[in-house]
Amino acid sequence: AAGDDDDSAAGDDDDSAAGDDDDSAAGDDDDSASEEDYESDELDFDGDGFLACADDCDDESEDFAPDAPELCDGLDNDCDDQLPEDEADIDEDMQLACEGDCDDLEPAAYLGAEELCEDAIDNDCDGLTDYDDTEDCEEATGDDDDSASGDDDDASGDDDDASGDDDDASGDDDDATEDEGGCDCSTLGDRAAAPLSTLLLVGLGLASLRRRRN
Repeated sequence: AAGDDDDSAAGDDDDSAAGDDDDSAAGDDDDSASEEDYESDELDFDGDGFLACADDCDDESEDFAPDAPELCDGLDNDCDDQLPEDEADIDEDMQLACEGDCDDLEPAAYLGAEELCEDAIDNDCDGLTDYDDTEDCEEATGDDDDSASGDDDDASGDDDDASGDDDDASGDDDDATEDEGGCDCSTLGDRAAAPLSTLLLVGLGLASLRRRRN
């Protein structure tokens, strides 16, 4: 009917002139729609091109959308209701596999952890385990596995070189110098020659006796 504000009759307020009725009161014609006229899930609050009603799982952050990349933040960025395995922190050590946790099933292994030298675990995730990690662990036997003379290069307490130190588990040093027991192995030749000298002297004595008898 003419005179109301919900039709096109002249004199009503269905136009853009100043002073017409463009509010949200019931029964008026509000020719310019506002955000209040839409449901909240139909508004793209974060400006990522996806609406909440169209699978945007967090319309307040542009980091969440159906085509968003996973960000290694422990959150479902691509809105598929699945958390990537490398973001799960299964061992609850507060470090994700995508952040460098080399074993997400072992709470004692993560970047920055102290290397424990006898647990068969690469605790600090540097690719080396226990005594192979020479920067963090030293052999319990005291050896250092290098070629320096006089140091301990195996687990038997000896140092495996020829410098006069102990090269086996028997207490001697297996070289030509005096060993730890005080035995001078270089005198063995003289001792072996002593019986031959004695025989020569005896032979000469017998020959002299025969001459005298003759």
